[in-house]
Order: sequence, then C-alpha cells, then structure tokens
Amino acid sequence: MSTPSSKHYVFILMGVSGSGKSVVANRVAQQLQTAFLDGDFLHPVQIF
Repeated sequence: MSTPSSKHYVFILMGVSGSGKSVVANRVAQQLQTAFLDGDFLHPVQIF
C-alpha cells in the first residue's frame, strides 16, 4: 500500500521597492491558508 505524496511549494515574489510584493504575498498566503515570510525581516536594517 502506497502513501499519498505531499507536495510543497515555495513562491518567491520579486520586484522593485513599493511595487506591492508584500500585499500580493499576504493575499496569496491567506487564500492558500499558509504562512507568509517577508524577506525584509531576514536581513539587518541598513541606514544610509
């Protein structure tokens, strides 16, 4: 007897600053009932 395979997906949204990537990612995550990880929180803040 075989077990059903679970498929896992990773979506990466890329674009220029202010283009709405986070808004789209949040909405997609809500529709798929899954987690959303914002890349802005994965690196230190740079002060110019």
